[in-house]
Amino acid sequence: MDLLRNIPTVLLLLLLLSFATATVTAAAAETATAPVNADTDSETDTGVTFRYFDRYAVCSFSSSPYGAEIYIDGKLAGTEPILNHYLIAGEHTVAMSKTGYKTEEKTFTVAAGERKTIRLNLEEKNSPMAFICLYSYPAGASVTMDGKYIGNTPINNLPVFFGMHSIQYTLDGYESVTSAIAADTGKVSSLSVALKPKANRDPICNFISEPAGATISVDGKYIGTTPFRSYHIAPGTHRIRYSLSGYKDSSDTYNAVYDSSGDIFMTLAPLSAPET
Repeated sequence: MDLLRNIPTVLLLLLLLSFATATVTAAAAETATAPVNADTDSETDTGVTFRYFDRYAVCSFSSSPYGAEIYIDGKLAGTEPILNHYLIAGEHTVAMSKTGYKTEEKTFTVAAGERKTIRLNLEEKNSPMAFICLYSYPAGASVTMDGKYIGNTPINNLPVFFGMHSIQYTLDGYESVTSAIAADTGKVSSLSVALKPKANRDPICNFISEPAGATISVDGKYIGTTPFRSYHIAPGTHRIRYSLSGYKDSSDTYNAVYDSSGDIFMTLAPLSAPET
């Protein structure tokens, strides 16, 4: 009879023991699947199934140049590169710092389950803009710097990056000039060039006739027979005549100018039409 009276108490004790066991089991399972220091420290992915991390994203960080110190949300996370770093989903800030370079910072947002890579380019502290002045004599020359057109001379106080730059001057009637200028940090550098006039080159003519073999005279002077190529003729207007036995003479005027070339082509007509 005493045993029957204590049955409710025994049942209550068994129920409490079962509830405690279930609680401990669930806590152990959660501990086994959660990333260690996921929201603060860098952690290498050890192959734990990512689907359990419904609160976390995985981020990788790198810098250019290599080896910057990386701060995530204000805390030092390590030296670049950092791979598979667990972060709670939401907004975060990363800053990268390296001796001799300006610190770069970026704010970004990640979603649960997302994998994200962030790379920042660091700018040298000692590389502010330099300035150059470019002049030519005569003025008005077209200027290209490192292959890109930048204007006509004179060019004053043009901001450029520190270092060596290739400068080319071009002006009609003058020889092109290519030179280099060293742009010094925070300073103004100048480059002046005197352009040299192009040497005048005689015009070149090619004498061609149909049919070939005609004698050529220029201003009444015999030159040769067609075809006659690469003949240097004096600048100015000339009278050209082609003559061939059995054909009518053919003549024309030709205006020759410096630094030019041209073909002088004529079709010769037979003296009499062939009988049909």
